[in-house]
Amino acid sequence: MSTPIVQIASLEINTDQVLKESAKLKNNIDQLKIANKALADSGQSSSVAFQENAARIKNLSKEYNDNQKLAASLISVSDDMAKAMSTEGNPFSN
Repeated sequence: MSTPIVQIASLEINTDQVLKESAKLKNNIDQLKIANKALADSGQSSSVAFQENAARIKNLSKEYNDNQKLAASLISVSDDMAKAMSTEGNPFSN
């Protein structure tokens, strides 16, 4: 008689998508920094455009940092799960 398999949870984690989003955010931050450097070099560091870019950089940087933390956590959890599933004597391993 075979033992029935019960699925306790199902979780799909798309770490690649989180990393792609982080790369996109970093690119946007870099572009805004370049624009602000150009504005500063032309003496417009107190302009509205410079201030808007600075605010966007701040918001994007927070989002980027949050994404990086999420990616690090996902990678760590994935590694931990792989180790746990490969542990000898694990009742869930095949």
